[in-house]
Amino acid sequence: MNRTHSNCAQLPLSIHQYVDARQELQIKLAVIRQEGLIEHKDNLDMAFFDKIPLIYLVVGAIFLGLAPFFPEPHLVEKTRMLINGTLTKPVDIFDLIMHATLPVLLIIKLARIALTSN
Repeated sequence: MNRTHSNCAQLPLSIHQYVDARQELQIKLAVIRQEGLIEHKDNLDMAFFDKIPLIYLVVGAIFLGLAPFFPEPHLVEKTRMLINGTLTKPVDIFDLIMHATLPVLLIIKLARIALTSN
């Protein structure tokens, strides 16, 4: 009983320390942004994506999106299964996600390039 009471007594103090630390961090980030040392948060979210060379995404999307080349690419097969409603096995769902990841990333990268160039 005594230990539970002690933990419950510490909870408000912990919450107060968390709120203080969060406010302090927000103040520091505002100062850093004013000094121009860091971009706005919205730009940081996709900064990692801008660093990926386009050629890697193109080559990866072609090879992974069209593999295996014969008799039929998995991406085409799994998309057809998705449209027909027969994509029910977890391995098939994983296969669709795996083969579609790089083509989707390539589309996002190209759209991002088009939007930021204007």
